[in-house]
Amino acid sequence: MYGKASKPIASFITFMVSGLAHELVCSVAFRKISPYFLLGMVVQVPLQVISKYYENSRFGNIIMWVSLFLGQPLLEVCSCSLFHV
Repeated sequence: MYGKASKPIASFITFMVSGLAHELVCSVAFRKISPYFLLGMVVQVPLQVISKYYENSRFGNIIMWVSLFLGQPLLEVCSCSLFHV
């Protein structure tokens, strides 16, 4: 089975395992389960594929910068909304 998965499948599995581990640590630390960070990590896989398709173009550059500047702040706002509601 090793080495048989395609690159997108391997990326998805890697981000999923990393996201689940992150959610486990955060849910123990904050005593609350929040799916936002897991969702944020899993959404990176399609963005990776899209940006690879538009590599060396203005649209690919826009996707990268928008996800960089909007992704993390939106995750923080969604996460904070769970604790202050």
